Amino acid sequence: MKTNNAETLYKIGITNLSIKKRFLVKERTRIRVIKKWPFDVGHDAAECEAEIIRQFFHHRYYGPAILGSGNTELFTKDVLGLDKKIIHDSATNV
Repeated sequence: MKTNNAETLYKIGITNLSIKKRFLVKERTRIRVIKKWPFDVGHDAAECEAEIIRQFFHHRYYGPAILGSGNTELFTKDVLGLDKKIIHDSATNV
C-alpha cells in the first residue's frame, strides 16, 4: 500500500471479509493485494499473523495511522518476500 508520501508499506492481516468489505474506498485505492492465504480455522490464521508480527517486529511501521484499523500489522519492508514488482524493479535498476 502507498502512504500519502508515496512510501510503500506492507499490510499483513486476517479478515473474514472481502478486501472490498474490509477497507474503505479511499483505502482500497492505495492497496495492491500481493497474496491471500485461505484458512479453514480463524484461530490458525490469527496464530500465523501473530508469528509474522513477532518474527519481523523490527520492520513494523510506527507512524501516523494510515488505515482506519489494522495499522499494527503494517511493515516498512516486504518481510515475506512476496512483492514481485519490487523484486523486478530492483533487478532492472542494477
